[in-house]
This record gives sequence, C-alpha cells and structure tokens, in this order.
Amino acid sequence: MLGANMWRAHPTSRVLTSVLWLGILLAWSFPVVATNHQQLLDSAFAQFDDNFTEHWSYTETLTTSDGITVGHYSPSRESPWQLMTIDGEPPSTSEAKAYLKRKADEAEGGRNSRRDPAELVTPGTLQLVNETDEHWTFSFVPHGEGDDAAVMEYLTGHLQISKAGGHLNFIDIRNEDSFRPRFGVRIHEFLSRFEFERKDDGDVLPVAFEFKIRLKAMGLMNVDEGVTGRYSDYRRVSVSP
Repeated sequence: MLGANMWRAHPTSRVLTSVLWLGILLAWSFPVVATNHQQLLDSAFAQFDDNFTEHWSYTETLTTSDGITVGHYSPSRESPWQLMTIDGEPPSTSEAKAYLKRKADEAEGGRNSRRDPAELVTPGTLQLVNETDEHWTFSFVPHGEGDDAAVMEYLTGHLQISKAGGHLNFIDIRNEDSFRPRFGVRIHEFLSRFEFERKDDGDVLPVAFEFKIRLKAMGLMNVDEGVTGRYSDYRRVSVSP
C-alpha cells in the first residue's frame, strides 16, 4: 500500500492481509524504457514509493453485504480516518468509534505484513499473454512464503501495464478451480484485484479494488465474504514534520 494498509475490510487469515497489501504496494509510475518484459517490471518495482499515503488524502467507498460505508482519509489529521456515512446516513457515535478501531487495526496489520512487491512474482513465471497498441498484459505465478505459499501456489496472477504512461492499469490474483490449501479447508473462490489511474500531476494511484473469498472449513464453517472499494477525491496534502 498500495501500501496502505487500508484495505483489509474482512480479513479471514494472515494470507488475506498479505494479498490485499499487495495491491497497495503496487501503486507506482515509471517510464517505458525497457524492451525486456522482466526489465520493464523490475524498473517499476525499483522506482516504487510505498509512502504515498503520507502525501495524499482521499475518499474511500466500501460496498459489502452489510451496506455502503464512506470514509475519508487524510495524513494531516491526528486520527487520519473519519467515517462520513453508512448507507447514506450520518453515523452514530458507536459506529464512528468502531470504524476508527477497525481502521487502526488494519493499519497495524498492514505494517506487520509488508513485503517487497518484487517478491510477489515467482522468478521465471512472467509471461506476456496479450499486447495491444495501448497495453501489455502479463500472467505470473504469485509467490508466497510460509502460510502464504499454501494458498499462492493455487492462484493465477495477471497484471496490465499501459504503453502510454508505463503505469499499472490493474493487478488481478484469483483461483481457477477450488483447492485445499490445508487439511479440512477448501477454498472455492478467491479474488483480489486492484485498479490504478495516472493523475494529472503524473502520480499513479489506486482507484478501485475487489476482494472475494468463499471457503468451507472442516465441513462445518462456511465463509462467503466480498467487498468492493472505490478511491476518489485525491488531494495532495502537506504534512508538518
């Protein structure tokens, strides 16, 4: 965070946090100077600044089965998050307090799960699958270590790079078939997708994401969670040291 670590809306395990963080960590821009696909990607990683949440304020709109939540983030405030509305209505005091607690927990979890974005792509797996006048689309095998590896090996990654600006259009990680990452757990659906746009001043920032997970554990517990998000109203903010 993509860096922030602002998008663990419905975490179900440590690996979910890592994948959601991935999207934040990939908000970068870079010139198109390399003809080798891996060099093109390496150039992007090398120029990436993972501190964009220290310089921008924005509005976050989250949609889940529980409703629509709109919040505002600004690094210039002592408490950077503010809950604006829930389903179009002003929040109650208890709702606002619970929201701030959740955002603080998400930020702490994000800091603990940061990883070098270059480590995401398993070496030797990047492949060009489509090229147009506007973009390149690549597939890759997501890389994970420890608990992450048990899930990552069953997922397929795609990312798209704009030829006009050399920036990332989207990154998408999902499963194609149901799988069992460990005993007693079957994941039927897993999706993590982030979309990006270049702003007028040249910075590339996340503008949308989607996350879904549907699994069954030990034949007893069913998890079916999904969240979509939009990021808008970006404003550059000066923060006093």
